[in-house]
Amino acid sequence: MDKLLLPDWADRFGSFEYKILSSNERYTAVHSQYKEPGLASGESLVVWMPGMVLGNLLFNLQEAITMTDVSNNEGAESVYVLEGRAISHFNQISKPVIAEANRHTFQYSPDFTAGHTIQPGRFNVLHISYDMVFFKSIMQSAEDKQIDIICNRMERKEAFIPSHEHLVMQPRMLDILNSIQSCPFKGLTRLLYLEAKALELFSLQLEQFSKWSTGNKNDISKADKEKLAEVYAFIEAHYLLPLSLAKLSAAYGLNEFKLKKGYKSLFHMTVFGHILNLRMSKARQLLDKGQMNVSEVSDYIGYSNVPAFTTAFKNRFGYPPSTYAKLN
Repeated sequence: MDKLLLPDWADRFGSFEYKILSSNERYTAVHSQYKEPGLASGESLVVWMPGMVLGNLLFNLQEAITMTDVSNNEGAESVYVLEGRAISHFNQISKPVIAEANRHTFQYSPDFTAGHTIQPGRFNVLHISYDMVFFKSIMQSAEDKQIDIICNRMERKEAFIPSHEHLVMQPRMLDILNSIQSCPFKGLTRLLYLEAKALELFSLQLEQFSKWSTGNKNDISKADKEKLAEVYAFIEAHYLLPLSLAKLSAAYGLNEFKLKKGYKSLFHMTVFGHILNLRMSKARQLLDKGQMNVSEVSDYIGYSNVPAFTTAFKNRFGYPPSTYAKLN
């Protein structure tokens, strides 16, 4: 995914504008806008900071776009997909890497030559690439068996990715991603904030990878894993419905115990935690766009009264929805 955030995106679009937001010894920040009638329109923010490059790409595509990255440099990167879907084929990784909404991944490769195809629709991805000296100094100072696996693979120059089925985004990660995209700060304060959030995202990713690697998924049968994946997909598409464990268990042939335990084991969140996260993210999106007032949003996402919605929103984001609506 590294090619998606580089300046030569401009070669694919008839209209391309960019603005240098900041440039000093510590940070360089560039905002770009792209447009090609019949193909796509969008924008990107790229921030170069000590040891990392943080990029956020937001596109609306009328048709699929395929990009080729011919750089063969060693690299490590984290990718967090909020919306959309892309398929990447790396020279050093045998299977295609699929990036899809509400998933994330980390990968290392001695050669990042790859082809990337972004599917039509809205595509919203945040990407962090790491300077290898900086990255290795962090990883090699950790005392963790799973991180040692990554370090050993790097020493042998072997490509590494935790799972070809990307890890599920955790609620705290989504909160951080939303805070990055809606950061109210300006100038140096904003850049310091983005740097801190990028490191926080990476720490949460490593923690989840460690749990995923050591978790005992053999307790869940293949058939139950498939059923749980179907439940997950159903919730992603129908989270505004009045869902219950009893209804979901009956619909997918799982008893409630298997549903609760298996869901938490596979996706590292509860069924209702997943539903709440999706509803709160939708509420924030609606308030961000100014499409509805607080009362309308509360009703839309399934709350019977505004105070209950206000409490849930404040617990998730740290401030009430009325305050967020005023900021936007």
